[in-house]
Amino acid sequence: MESKILKKQYIKLQVWLFSEAKPDPLVFIRVIVGLWMIWYGKDIFIDDWFEERSKTWGEEGLGFSNPILMLYLSKISEIVFGCLFAVGLFTRLSSFILLVIMSVAVVIAQGWKIFPYDRGEITFFYWLFFAAFVFIGGGKYSLDHSLFNRKKYN
Repeated sequence: MESKILKKQYIKLQVWLFSEAKPDPLVFIRVIVGLWMIWYGKDIFIDDWFEERSKTWGEEGLGFSNPILMLYLSKISEIVFGCLFAVGLFTRLSSFILLVIMSVAVVIAQGWKIFPYDRGEITFFYWLFFAAFVFIGGGKYSLDHSLFNRKKYN
């Protein structure tokens, strides 16, 4: 009797150890990138940073006619949509809005400096992440999947 139970447990262990795993590594990427967006969005609460950027985003710098409004919109969007992106709620919408923000950062703020020697690769990597998640969505481990129960993951 005991040997049958041990045999069954051994077979279950073998199946578990050697079966094909189906992890979703994109959940880790989504959460980390979302938390980093929130981290970058917190700059709105730092007065020195905000004053310095409002000067460089103005008519003389990047050319925005209302740099303070643009700073508020971009930083609040980074916080709000970074949170939504991290938990996987409205992932494609959040990705698209953050993709637009990163597009402005890559094209206007950094002037297409996307290589390591230009020191612009991080912004470009964010752009790539958000472009990918616009197409892939939140995945199996997201609130989108839990709330809307999409059949393609079952």
